[in-house]
Amino acid sequence: MLKNILSATLFVALTSSFAFAKDTLYIVNSGSTGGSYNAQLTAWMSDLDDYYDVTYVQAKGCAKASAVINKISGEPDNQVITIYSSTWDQKSDACSTIYPTEDNFFFNNYKSGLIFKRNDSDATIMTDGVTIGFNGTNDRVLEGIDNNFNTVRYENAKGVTLAVLNGEVELGLINSGSPFWKNEDKLSGLVMLGPDSWEDMPSISTIGGTVSSGWDNYVYWGPDRDRLLSLMQKIVKDQSSSIYAWTNKNKAYWSNIEADPLSSLLNFQSEYPR
Repeated sequence: MLKNILSATLFVALTSSFAFAKDTLYIVNSGSTGGSYNAQLTAWMSDLDDYYDVTYVQAKGCAKASAVINKISGEPDNQVITIYSSTWDQKSDACSTIYPTEDNFFFNNYKSGLIFKRNDSDATIMTDGVTIGFNGTNDRVLEGIDNNFNTVRYENAKGVTLAVLNGEVELGLINSGSPFWKNEDKLSGLVMLGPDSWEDMPSISTIGGTVSSGWDNYVYWGPDRDRLLSLMQKIVKDQSSSIYAWTNKNKAYWSNIEADPLSSLLNFQSEYPR
């Protein structure tokens, strides 16, 4: 089948003039074109192509994604999925349309960031005055740990990782583990930011830190939720599928696609209330 990839602006303009077929599934990428949302959603686009006429729409961020979702879901026979990020401002009006609720929640994936060092470093989290690079507001996880940290803020997780590799800081603290796993041969993980351990890395809660989980929340609008979810549950277990390959290469990443949706939703909402 033909897959269409549209920008958010072009999509809104085009949809003013014609209606869409019932068998179309819209997948809205609410992240950047080079990010993890695009990677997993394009994997789903490929895998679901056998079952739907998939239209893929680029709409980065709450405001653009909300505008596109409002346009698509205005037709009751249309089906659309997107991802809501736990890193967004939960109180933002721009996010209100796609914030996960009992009405639109589909399933979510849970992920954990971490604190790490370079392999040749002797630094630990409990080293007095240790210098830690971080991005965003991730330094809040250090609250409760009895140490005099020196912190340096960087623009993103990639910048933090490069700072550790270059020796600018002793430790890195990131909420997205991807840059770490890509350099796993040069880096050593110390603790996970989430409530769960990973391999030999315990949760930050074991040393008094504040747990911080990451959630990729899939949200859905349309008349045939059960069929789509059933298909996706089957596809994600198929070792020949694109989404299986994507999920399998991501570490410290847990899919809740088979879990009770209400429990998964409440787990997210309790940590990131609106």
